[in-house]
Amino acid sequence: MCRTKSCDRRTETATSALVTVDWVDVEAHFEPDGSLLDIYVSDVTVQTWDTLVRHLGIRFELTFEIDGRPSDLPIDVGSLFGDGIDRATRLLRVHRTSDPHADVNIHFFLEDEIEMDLEPSVVHDQATLDELIEFMADVASAVNRPVALTPENTSTRPILTVDRAGSTRRG
Repeated sequence: MCRTKSCDRRTETATSALVTVDWVDVEAHFEPDGSLLDIYVSDVTVQTWDTLVRHLGIRFELTFEIDGRPSDLPIDVGSLFGDGIDRATRLLRVHRTSDPHADVNIHFFLEDEIEMDLEPSVVHDQATLDELIEFMADVASAVNRPVALTPENTSTRPILTVDRAGSTRRG
């Protein structure tokens, strides 16, 4: 859920320019089958992570957990990849809407790859597909990298890719 009116206006403008994928062409990928969909940003640095987390914190409500318990998000995101925290589950929830099922979860697995996931069932028509593409375009623009939506744990098989300029393509 966007926090400012100017954010809403930017979003409306961006959405009309970005949507190039028709729901009927991709709806089969969003059929619930027990798995999640992943969103990947590859070839990143700790600075990229930092940029993304700061950007999302301005645009959306965020909650952070370590091993399932609410925690304060460290100012230095790079510390989440340090020794001693390797076995802890670190999760940042991005509350895109008031529906908690529509949250995007960011996992701090690898320093050089951003991995997020979401429930496929939250994308169920053209409007919710457009919202997802808008979110992906916002991330791509913020980190200046392409963003790919994939089946769970298959970073090399994109369903959709949004480049840093906001263009969307299937596959």
